[in-house]
Amino acid sequence: MYKSRENSLRCYSMIYHDLRHHIIGLMKVEEGSSLVYLAIVLFALIIMAGFAIDGSNAFRQNRTMQNAADAAALAGARTLALQQSNAQVANDATTLATTNGATSTGVGDITIAGDEVQADVAVEFDTYFARLIPGWSKMTIGSSAAAKYEPVTLPPEVIPIAFHRQCVENFTPGDPITFTPPLKTYCSDDVEEYWNGIHFTFWLPTLDPLSTGGGSPYSYYSLVPDSGRLHEYDDGTAVWTGSVVNPDNEGFTFQVNLDGRTANLPAGSPKFGPVISDPDEWYYYTSLNGTLWGMPGGRYDGAEISITRYGPAFQIGVGADYHEGNYHGGASWFTWTVITQPTTGVPLKPTRRGDINTRLSDCTDTEGPGGNGGGPGTNSCEFVWLDVNNGNGSSASDIENALQNPSNDNFWRVGDTVPGGPASGGGITIQVESSLQDLIGEPYVVPVFGTVIDNNDELSYILDGFAQMELQSLDFTNGPGWIVVEFQPGVVQAIETDPNADDFGLRDVYLIR
Repeated sequence: MYKSRENSLRCYSMIYHDLRHHIIGLMKVEEGSSLVYLAIVLFALIIMAGFAIDGSNAFRQNRTMQNAADAAALAGARTLALQQSNAQVANDATTLATTNGATSTGVGDITIAGDEVQADVAVEFDTYFARLIPGWSKMTIGSSAAAKYEPVTLPPEVIPIAFHRQCVENFTPGDPITFTPPLKTYCSDDVEEYWNGIHFTFWLPTLDPLSTGGGSPYSYYSLVPDSGRLHEYDDGTAVWTGSVVNPDNEGFTFQVNLDGRTANLPAGSPKFGPVISDPDEWYYYTSLNGTLWGMPGGRYDGAEISITRYGPAFQIGVGADYHEGNYHGGASWFTWTVITQPTTGVPLKPTRRGDINTRLSDCTDTEGPGGNGGGPGTNSCEFVWLDVNNGNGSSASDIENALQNPSNDNFWRVGDTVPGGPASGGGITIQVESSLQDLIGEPYVVPVFGTVIDNNDELSYILDGFAQMELQSLDFTNGPGWIVVEFQPGVVQAIETDPNADDFGLRDVYLIR
């Protein structure tokens, strides 16, 4: 065992007090021997100064050894937190000890117990004046420290991409996982005509002989409640289906096929309406074609009408429904062609241009991981965006900024319920693609959720923990696409910790003694 600092300093203190006692005694003897006594006193003072130098050196060496022990314990705990072997833990602790002043032979036990690492270190050094005492030509100073790791609940930098715990909790470091945004499903609803207040989705002026002009009620066809659905897919396509009726509740079922999803502004777009709209965060489908079939038993029974894009591309975004600036929706013009007239004998106008205007609200079912495995690999799940605006809703621009400047301004903690961010389908992933490209190859902290709360189609996520993610590749050429990530153990400095939280490999390391 190494001699402790307390024993060394106690020895110096005893020698100092003995010398001081003798010097004071000598000063009280007769003055006739003053020169002899003066020489003895001077010699004693020199020895005292020497011991003061050795004592100061001992204090300095003790401070150095404490720093070395602290560094060794923290290094060992960090390696242990990264799931390395005990041999690697000892190696890293020893390296940090010697780097910080311990001699190679002075690194004692590196003790590993659960999530704790204790390091004992020492240094042997030459004395200056204490060597005059037999056995004191060299001194050894030793110190010890212990560190441990715990789960992290509040890492300093978080990007707002969240993953379901089922896709994270059994990850193997170095094993890539493919994630897709949830395939987007919109519920379609009527818009309110800006000029006359009529609610409609399809505008088919003078298609029916009952329609006397563009403003006639029989030119407007409204959606049958809860019939409209627009499904987006990861290959850049979408299918919109539903049923629309005229004021007499007679109408068509329809399917509109969309393709060529892009965030880049197509030629001839956007389709600006009478309200003030900001198209910066809209996205578009450059191809539109579809079919309307007359409802059985009604005025249009047996009819078949084809529609194709005319003019601007089909646009989606807030204010994109042409008539309403505050709703998320879509709009497009089209040309119709009557393929088959109704069997009822109603003569439909064979060809003309019409209009689509619809509200689009999120009705995607994301009650857990699943995805469609659109990317490479066999292990596929979904990722979602989280709101970075403190519950006030996030736009694509907000997400871009959060990716470019990662931080935890929202102070997310384990157990928090965090609102979902922008819809992953369609434009959001196209618009943030360049920001995601900048993350490739770098480790980032991401939230992990376990429970999804659906409150009137407004999704929120309960956070179970945090993980360290490294983005490997991505492809949003045709829209939502996919990302390939690896989860890796990581050590960060935490503001708060929760020993009962799931850490998913992300931990905080600190000294305990």
